[in-house]
Amino acid sequence: LIPTVGVGGHCLPKDGILFWWRRIESGADTSKSLILEARRINDASPAETVRLAEQRIGSIGGKSVALVGAAYRFNSEDTRNSPTLSLARLLLDRGCTVRIHDPYVKPDDQNLAKFSLTAHFTNDLPAAVRDAEVLIMCTGHRDYLGGGRDAMLRAAPKARALIDGCNLYRAADVEGRVAYTGIGRGT
Repeated sequence: LIPTVGVGGHCLPKDGILFWWRRIESGADTSKSLILEARRINDASPAETVRLAEQRIGSIGGKSVALVGAAYRFNSEDTRNSPTLSLARLLLDRGCTVRIHDPYVKPDDQNLAKFSLTAHFTNDLPAAVRDAEVLIMCTGHRDYLGGGRDAMLRAAPKARALIDGCNLYRAADVEGRVAYTGIGRGT
């Protein structure tokens, strides 16, 4: 498992529940199920990402936010159960302007359409981050490392904060450019 703004994909979100299906169906007490608790925590991860961002920069409502990475798994185009899509909906509900970037996902992706996010998506990283006040790293694609990181930051002159949801960077990597916080990183 590689945590990000939530573990997504076609296997992890459903396989544990399928494993418990008969138990749940029988009406047995599942209140102490580690599998179901893990699912609950995972489902809450996009909201926790918003909370961490607000802890670092204050209210995110109305801000311009770039979600960097839409696929559930790094170096993949698969958006099934991607937590980035849930995060985008949360941010839109808070009045944010949201742009989503992914170098692998196709603009006509069925899950972008299902979440009504097609108009918010682009394969053009500079266009995605150009007006962003907040950058949220959602998928650890190799394209976002090293020179990709530097190009992204140069293309985001309005960025005040980088929320690293997939532990791609260290604070020292962006020091002096933007405020940094990483999911799973202590202070």
